[in-house]
Amino acid sequence: SPWNFPLAIFSGQIFAALVSGNTVISKPAESTSIIAHYAINLMLECGVPKSVLHLVLGSGREISKYIIEDNRISGVCFTGSNETARSINMALASRNCGIAAFIAETGGQNAMIVDSSALLEQVCDSVIQSAFGSIGQRCSALRVLYVQEEVYDKLITLISGAMQELSIGNTNDFANDLGPVITESVKKELQKHVDFMASKGCEVIDVHKSARDKKNGSFFPPHIIKIKDIHDIGGEVFGPVLHVKTFKYEELGSIIDEINS
Repeated sequence: SPWNFPLAIFSGQIFAALVSGNTVISKPAESTSIIAHYAINLMLECGVPKSVLHLVLGSGREISKYIIEDNRISGVCFTGSNETARSINMALASRNCGIAAFIAETGGQNAMIVDSSALLEQVCDSVIQSAFGSIGQRCSALRVLYVQEEVYDKLITLISGAMQELSIGNTNDFANDLGPVITESVKKELQKHVDFMASKGCEVIDVHKSARDKKNGSFFPPHIIKIKDIHDIGGEVFGPVLHVKTFKYEELGSIIDEINS
């Protein structure tokens, strides 16, 4: 199960398998082992037999090869990256036994198209919530915003102004809107992506430079990056980074084809 929904998806996958009559080995993301341990103990307290529900904690890379390659496994539920899903699929296919069910929810590039008829204040609220809420760490977060060129300047002014109003810090304090990203290594990957896009000549809007100096947390401020093509991004950027592209009204059809590709 993924670290960004450490209780909801973790529990949902387990209950779906249990009510279908299966024995379950649950392997949560390494970053969220404690909440998984707590959840499993609650399930056992509620009467789920210990013989049918098992928790395995540790590195996915080390553990998965022993579990997934075992011929007794009849199905796998997975939420995470495309790359990991492919490796699980290959491992299941290479076994010398019956074909296992494989249910995978993976990443992508969620897009929003804004034409000149849109109410820009409403668009701004939706963009801030979708791109930067939960610090962009949702599979459903907005990654690419297409804006008709006639309204681009006004919309970007609104969004960057709203970004400036967001406060970044420990979300135990309700005055803070955005918390940290999951790990320091994810923070470094996000910065690497921003730096790479800037080196390619993309315009970068970063209104929270002071957030980099925050101690005791992997805080990464929201960014906007102007791109020429969705394929410039390379892959899903899992954090508070919004890519923006302008389009002419007559290009709407090709924009939809670009997203679908």
